[in-house]
Amino acid sequence: MASPWVNDALSHARSAFSNKINTDILEVGGGSRTHIPLEGARYTVLDISKEQLERNRDASERILGDAQTIDYGDRRFDACVFWDVLEHLESPRSALLRAHDTLSPGGLVFVKGPILNSAKGIFTDLTPWWTHVLFYRYVLRQKNAGKPGYAPFRVEHAAEASHSEIAGTLKELGMDIVFIGEYVSTQVHALKDRIPPLYWLYEAFGLLLRTASAGKIGGRETEFLIVAKCLR
Repeated sequence: MASPWVNDALSHARSAFSNKINTDILEVGGGSRTHIPLEGARYTVLDISKEQLERNRDASERILGDAQTIDYGDRRFDACVFWDVLEHLESPRSALLRAHDTLSPGGLVFVKGPILNSAKGIFTDLTPWWTHVLFYRYVLRQKNAGKPGYAPFRVEHAAEASHSEIAGTLKELGMDIVFIGEYVSTQVHALKDRIPPLYWLYEAFGLLLRTASAGKIGGRETEFLIVAKCLR
């Protein structure tokens, strides 16, 4: 069953492109698979990982490169997708600017990522990468976790990757924010189902953060989805 953020993204994509025969979608940091499986769409996937690109069976075109410095040339797209990628970059703004320049009039930008000041976001930022690998292997049961081309990937958590900063950047580019959703990660649900004691420690950590900050940080919602429309 698809996650609620995938369902919301698909709903906006289908509504926007229902009358379009061929929809060209750029997936920035798209990795090994598409995250918005729109029927009839053509996918161009950019990723810095050769291993990820080689496993991608949804892509019509694969580009090995850095989202922060890539020159897309004269390529044009109906939608640009950033799915759990901006938090891994030193300059998320650069990646957004470069992709935005490829958008056709009325095109959409989809950004999905972690809420950096949530309990999960802060915990991820405070813990070393090897603990993330152990979580993926033994809680999420992904045996290849940490190997080249497999999650979890190292995070930068640059301030520009917060959902408020991303929304601000998109507005500066003249885009209309048409949707913002917040959700609880499937990783949190997996922790609750498989290791309840650790889940309740996590919940206590979040409660402590919310109490100490008067609710400003440590929220339960861990993921966001932003959909923005190009007005030019």
